[in-house]
Amino acid sequence: MGAFGSGKKVPKGDPGRRGFGTKMAKYLDAKELRCISERCDGVECVLAHGGVIAYKNKKLYLVDDSGSVLFSCVAEHMNSGELMSLEGVVIDAVDAESGNMRHMIAYYKYWRPLD
Repeated sequence: MGAFGSGKKVPKGDPGRRGFGTKMAKYLDAKELRCISERCDGVECVLAHGGVIAYKNKKLYLVDDSGSVLFSCVAEHMNSGELMSLEGVVIDAVDAESGNMRHMIAYYKYWRPLD
């Protein structure tokens, strides 16, 4: 079982290998977010509270609650991994819109099913 009982299994393998980014993007698809931030020059700046991760047409999107796309990248070329706490994911990739390398951090919205 994946993190927080989502039913999806965390992809295994080397994050640097070809195809791992796509597997990770499929795993992250439809995860609700508590917070989206970006690390610039060693400082973490919060871009949005709330949002969702979406995987569509071989691209990964970080979308805020208002529906604005804050970040998009080609999933195959992204380098990502979950935080040690399993409360979020770090994504390093070239932004599809600006062409700049960005270091994004997305914190999952924690929820657990009621028994």
